[in-house]
Amino acid sequence: MATELRLMLVDDHYLVRVGLSSVIALEPDMRVCAEAATGHQAIEHFRSDQPDVTLMDLRLPDLSGTEAIRTIRAEFPQARIIALSTFAGDEEIHMALEAGALAYLVKTVQPEELVDTIRKAAAGQRHVPLRLPDGNRAPRASNHHLRAGTPLPPNHAAYRCPPPAPSAGRPP
Repeated sequence: MATELRLMLVDDHYLVRVGLSSVIALEPDMRVCAEAATGHQAIEHFRSDQPDVTLMDLRLPDLSGTEAIRTIRAEFPQARIIALSTFAGDEEIHMALEAGALAYLVKTVQPEELVDTIRKAAAGQRHVPLRLPDGNRAPRASNHHLRAGTPLPPNHAAYRCPPPAPSAGRPP
């Protein structure tokens, strides 16, 4: 890992990019080297800037983030990408990880977890949060040693959420 991590931010919402940049600016060993608002821009910026870690929104106006991840990883297998989304559905997580993302975070992530996940991704480690914004447990990949882009079987435990715990006072 380089002494300074170079990051690319990909999100079609300017204020989200500004917010991510603000968190990253507080870290002395990280800097934003590129920003993109579309999937096609992300691919072009990756080619020219080759960041250490890319934070990629999955819902972009021209090309899905998943498709951009797949395209970047086909050309640059060493690319380290964190998928970001407002939504946390099992299928979206599955598709992002299968396309080559090392990690998946929802946009409500706390700054500490964001920074920790960036460092993990830079080191080649997978990360999926334990809890989703709705309070349910997130799917967990038990095979953290798998390289990003290695397809997991569709019924793998990494893509299943356990049923929610029964509420107190209600029968299960």
